[in-house]
Amino acid sequence: MQEVSLIQFKFAASLQFTAFSDQMMEHVATYLGINPIVVKRSNLYKIGQHDLGGDPLQYCQLTSLYDRM
Repeated sequence: MQEVSLIQFKFAASLQFTAFSDQMMEHVATYLGINPIVVKRSNLYKIGQHDLGGDPLQYCQLTSLYDRM
């Protein structure tokens, strides 16, 4: 029997967490009566912020990439 590899994920259930957090942002947007894109965009890391490990994000371009989609 072959074992399932979790190497492609940073941690177990990361895909489920991503789906859950996306759904929560949809609920927040509905509750506030605003476009979900506004809520999702406001939750992206920005240059100068720190990640969960405390490292500064000097080259974070997520917002500009999101805007181009």
